Parts: sequence; C-alpha cells; structure tokens
Amino acid sequence: MTDTQTHDLMADEPVAEGETAFDKNIGQYIHLQREKTKAREILKQLESEQRSLEMVLAEDFALKGIQNIKIGGVTVYKQNDLKISVQGDKKEEARKLARQMNLDTMLVLQPAAFKSYCKELIENDEDDPEYDDKGELVEYSAIPKALRDIIHIHEEIRIRVRGA
Repeated sequence: MTDTQTHDLMADEPVAEGETAFDKNIGQYIHLQREKTKAREILKQLESEQRSLEMVLAEDFALKGIQNIKIGGVTVYKQNDLKISVQGDKKEEARKLARQMNLDTMLVLQPAAFKSYCKELIENDEDDPEYDDKGELVEYSAIPKALRDIIHIHEEIRIRVRGA
C-alpha cells in the first residue's frame, strides 16, 4: 500500500496474508478510535442522567438539612459553587472599571483570580445587609455596585462523591 492508496480495512478483521504491520496498526488505530467514540457517547448519556439526579438530590439534601452522607464507604456531599462571569455585552465596561479599581491585570490576565477575589468578598462579608430602593435585600452586596452591574453571579449546587 502506498501513501496515495486508500485501503478499506475493517478494524475487527484479522490482517489478511500479505498485509503489512502498518496495515494492522492502522486497523487497530481505527478500531480504538471507534471504541473511544462509543465510550464518549455512553459517558455523555451517563453524565446527563447523573446531572438530572443531582438536581433531585440537591433538593433532598436541603429538605433533610444534610451536607453529606456516608454510604458503603463512599461519601456523597453537596457542594455550593459560586459562578462569576462578566456579562457578554459588558466586557469593555468591565475592563474600564477594573482599571479604575486596580483590578485590570487580574480581570484580563487572571480571570480565575478575579473570580476568587469576588468570592472572597462575598464569603468575608460581615456588613449589615444592603437593601435596594424597593426595600428588597441586595444579593452579594459585598461586591461594589458598579462591579455587580457588569458581572453575572449565580450559585450552582452540585452533588459530589468521594471514595468511589
């Protein structure tokens, strides 16, 4: 077989007499690629099913007032993860504001550090609650209002497993 020739070798077929090691290796490689593709599809389905169960379990954990449970040597626990991102249409405004607040390097070059900075402000907030003009509680008031107006913050509750 030359570089310009194509050869339709089924991955599951044994290499026929006269086939080279190259042909066998190509066939094995194709077989493995097909197996990986199948495995990714199975994994995608399992993750989807698991994500659906996560929502139900997160509610169950909250209703029962538990943070974690140990079953059969495996610890299942609830993890609250704060997600912070700059709103898509506010990126330039975010850069200007970050520059004014001396956070520009962090926002542009170290987005993870910027998120950590915001999370730290929220977690260490000991100030009195802030209320808006309508008397409603302002969430994440530890983050300066100008910054709150250009970032999106939401809490994601995930179920995790340790020891599986």
